[in-house]
Amino acid sequence: MAWIAYFDARLASIEVNTLFLDFSDVRKFSGALEFSAIRESHRKALEDAIFEITGLALRVEELA
Repeated sequence: MAWIAYFDARLASIEVNTLFLDFSDVRKFSGALEFSAIRESHRKALEDAIFEITGLALRVEELA
């Protein structure tokens, strides 16, 4: 489910242990592709998966 929630994200940057994601493209389209409501509940799972796979403790943030 986390993969679907974050599918449309673009990696904007990684700075000081924070991974910034950009969802501006998906926000151009309204409707069924908007998963912002569930992304927040899956953020911790994504951060944990990144740590488990890479060993990096990154915080995930969305650009406004």
